[in-house]
Amino acid sequence: MAESTRREFFAIEPAGAAADAQSQALTTAAQCPVCHHHFSGTDARFCPFDGEPLVASNSWNPSANPLLGTVIDKRYEVLEVLGEGGMGTVYLAQDSTLDRPVALKFLSRHLEQQDEARRRFLH
Repeated sequence: MAESTRREFFAIEPAGAAADAQSQALTTAAQCPVCHHHFSGTDARFCPFDGEPLVASNSWNPSANPLLGTVIDKRYEVLEVLGEGGMGTVYLAQDSTLDRPVALKFLSRHLEQQDEARRRFLH
């Protein structure tokens, strides 16, 4: 999906509580020494692209992710990055309508224009 199409579906707004939490907590970052992809969270130990062990990354701050601290579709407050992989990123969010935590999954930008990637992502 093109960026302009995505903006038609979701209204993204700043969120106070998530922005405060974001400034107080940093997520652990790791990097593959071979392909240089970045990953956040503590679960990832090996690169999903080439199988190399991940190393700590001081040059990348996953807390600087532009979706953190926003509200999507006037309902989902994005709180933190839960994980990243070859297809996209999964975020922890708070659903204000149902008053419960939810996971939001976003397809990576480099795959947005690939029909097969979008089909696999949705199924």
